[in-house]
Amino acid sequence: MSDSCVALEDVLKIQKKRSFALLEEETAAEEDDLVAAPDSDGAAASSLAVAVAVTKVPKLEHTLPVPVGDVDVADPEEASQPKEEAQQQQQSSSSTTPEETIVLSAISDGMPRKAQEIAKATKLEKKVVNSILYKLASRGLAVKHEDFTWTAKGAPSQAKQEAGAAGAAGPSSNTTTAKPENAVVALDTRRFVSVSSFHGKSLVDIREFYVDGGELKPGKKGISLTTEQWEKLGQDIDGVSNSLPGATKEAKTIVDLSAKRRLSVVNLGGGPRVDIREYYVAEKEGGALKPGKKGISLTADQWEKLIASTEAVNEALSRQ
Repeated sequence: MSDSCVALEDVLKIQKKRSFALLEEETAAEEDDLVAAPDSDGAAASSLAVAVAVTKVPKLEHTLPVPVGDVDVADPEEASQPKEEAQQQQQSSSSTTPEETIVLSAISDGMPRKAQEIAKATKLEKKVVNSILYKLASRGLAVKHEDFTWTAKGAPSQAKQEAGAAGAAGPSSNTTTAKPENAVVALDTRRFVSVSSFHGKSLVDIREFYVDGGELKPGKKGISLTTEQWEKLGQDIDGVSNSLPGATKEAKTIVDLSAKRRLSVVNLGGGPRVDIREYYVAEKEGGALKPGKKGISLTADQWEKLIASTEAVNEALSRQ
């Protein structure tokens, strides 16, 4: 027991002794005054004496706070704060479901991944993965990036991961530092600009890749441009740059690459994008052109890298 607790008990004992001593003296005095009282009033007088004595008992109060451990009870907020924080942390960890734990483990290495990749790695349905990701983000456990990729909150950055990849024991099935064949420039860790030839025609391929068994493989998100379309892509660079800040959900066409291919700017809620896409004719809507699945949307940073790679791409085309 601490010295402060012992001192407090001594003070209370002294106050208690003084109170009972005072009670005895006053009770004795009242009895002396009532000795000569008539018998008929004896019971009432005796009751009154006790009542008076009780009302005169001094109220035991102490102003010293009662020590409890290392926290002063006089400051209840200070005592409850650590408990509240601990309870919040416990609730955050205990409320994570097994499926949420699986998804978190898939994005905890710092490598940005899209819902489709996470679904493939975890063997969960894509819509389930999407729902879990947004729930984790609302609780501060996951982060959504501008290119619609996800990482766990507090996960090591992508740059640190790539820097340490060389010293790792071996590549995991979901990470790689290699570049795809014929890649001329990297727009980010998963998007590349490549030059190839198909049936005697040179093509510039702008595509997003995914990792499978430690190898980069081309995904469906992307588009292959002919040399003529590639040249048109850079015809109005200023028009693209000026239109990006005010981009809306309605795509604004900047350049017609061909009869059914367009370069547009659009913002669907994740930030402005430069959209390079092939359109199709919607017969049910009066023959209007509608955006198809063949294409890719680039962030402003990726677009700048693409334009900066023009000389390198043209040089690779000349070697085809």
